[in-house]
Order: sequence, then structure tokens, then C-alpha cells
Amino acid sequence: MSDVDDMQAAGDAAQTTGRGEVIALDGGALENPAYERHKRGRNWAAVLTGPNAARMERRFLAARGATVDLTDVQPGQVLEFGGDYMTGRGRRIPDRRFYLILAKDGIDEMTVEWHGTAAQALRAARDFAKAAPTEEVA
Repeated sequence: MSDVDDMQAAGDAAQTTGRGEVIALDGGALENPAYERHKRGRNWAAVLTGPNAARMERRFLAARGATVDLTDVQPGQVLEFGGDYMTGRGRRIPDRRFYLILAKDGIDEMTVEWHGTAAQALRAARDFAKAAPTEEVA
């Protein structure tokens, strides 16, 4: 099952557009598609910024259980959803998902593009920012 299929299985209504997936939001919130339900699970959602994956910074988003508040995110930002399982011996089994926000329609829906790594997502965000029309200051 692909990551987009996982998001659909989590109860998110998604439809394909020319570029990316349209994700239905529930009042500006979304269920973390990588949420680890086990008691040793470590879960988070963050907005990634920085010049590249080696020097990126995370701004963690508010979450309650598996539900993440996305009201403050904007198009052109990279979202990271993480749900790591920690084994009894302390080994981390990671599950990370990276999405570039292409468009956002209030608190009802947003269009995202899935990327396999943080480096790919941050590079796509830089390209998205270059391609976006610039507004001149009057």
C-alpha cells in the first residue's frame, strides 16, 4: 500500500489533481498518517525549514493523539509526519512521511505532494518558491 493509500485509509478523502493530492481537512486538522499506536510509539508532526536536509529545522505542530492541527501551515511549506516504534531493546523503527503543501483552501482542504525523503521535499519546496509568482511592493 502506498503512503497516499495510507492517508486515504486513515479516513482522509483524497482526490487526484494534475499535481499532488487534495486532502480533506476536518476543521483544519488531519490524522497523522504515520501514527504509531503502540505504547512505545513516538509520534510528531512538524514543519521543516532550512537550506537542505542536513541543516533543517523542525517546528513541531500541536497534536492531540493522532490528530494534528494544521491551521497555521501555508503553501510552500514541508510537513513531516513521524511515528517511530521503539523496540524493547531501544532500537528505533522509523516511519516518516514528507509532504509539500501546494495549496490550501481555508480549513476545509489542502493539496499536497508526497516525497520519499526530507531532502526531496525541501528541494521541491525551493523549486515551488522559485516558480511562485512574486508580488511587487507598491
